[in-house]
Amino acid sequence: MASTGFETKIENIKKNSAAESITPRELLNALGFERRTKNNCAYVDNYLKANGLETEPNYNDVWIDATISLKIKDNAKNKVESDPVRRLRLLKAANTVPMVLSPDTELTKAITLMHCHDFSQIPIANVNQLSDSQAQPIRGGIKGYISWESIANVAYKDQAIPKVVSECMVCEVTILPADTPILKAIKPIIEHNFILVKDATNAICGIVTISDVWEEIGRVAEPFILIEEIEKNIRHLLRALSLTDINAVISDNPLASIDDMTFGEYIRVMENESNWEKLNIRADRVLVKETLDEIREIRNNIMHFDPDGTKSEDYEKLRKASRFVEKLCELQH
Repeated sequence: MASTGFETKIENIKKNSAAESITPRELLNALGFERRTKNNCAYVDNYLKANGLETEPNYNDVWIDATISLKIKDNAKNKVESDPVRRLRLLKAANTVPMVLSPDTELTKAITLMHCHDFSQIPIANVNQLSDSQAQPIRGGIKGYISWESIANVAYKDQAIPKVVSECMVCEVTILPADTPILKAIKPIIEHNFILVKDATNAICGIVTISDVWEEIGRVAEPFILIEEIEKNIRHLLRALSLTDINAVISDNPLASIDDMTFGEYIRVMENESNWEKLNIRADRVLVKETLDEIREIRNNIMHFDPDGTKSEDYEKLRKASRFVEKLCELQH
């Protein structure tokens, strides 16, 4: 059920035929959700459709705290479909306006800021702007950037520490649109250690570094790796059973190999008392089933590619589950 404040917002939109600003997070929270999972999005989509509303851009295609428009659906236009491609605009870093310094900034100050914020580089523009949550996209011209490498190169060449950032500034900066696919952005990020991100108005709205890319890759890849480890160990446990034992439980869909089993079928086979005895695992069958059920739910959400990634608590559950199933293999006689 929608919150009272959200229903009031919808009434105002319908009454005034004017769009209202909202973030995907606010939209989800208003309907009682936290994340953009498949089931949650299905509910949100149906709710918007029932009220003749849409978001622009689609609430699935932007960072969860980005500002979007909630408005009356234009029936003359096609539905604003969700984008299947993961783009830079989904990354928090691409939506966090970077700190920039002017060319005449004292290098001592710049170095202090780099140490303080653990930066490897700082863009140089026509204005000074320190990072904060209220920072506006940068519309002044980007002059270049300084980095530890550029500072060291000039210091080594001139045998003296530069006084202002312009003396050690690199003028070439790679700037990519926010709608650039993440996979296409990886190469220039690796080549230059970072890229700046510009929005639809060509203002600089973020900076994405190599560490941001590795974090994103790890965030997406780790759950799949953990699930693969869990499934391999479960199949190892099930080697103690014959296909006859397995197919007796999965009678509606006889299998030719254990490798063809779904996660739900793992659970059905292992919760069977006769099969559990044959597996000969020194562990509580009910608790094992409950753990596997929890893994199955997390797995289903992951396989539907939630744009917000896996919840931190689900990461930890998967890590513990992987260790747990590995331990079950040790406990099997």
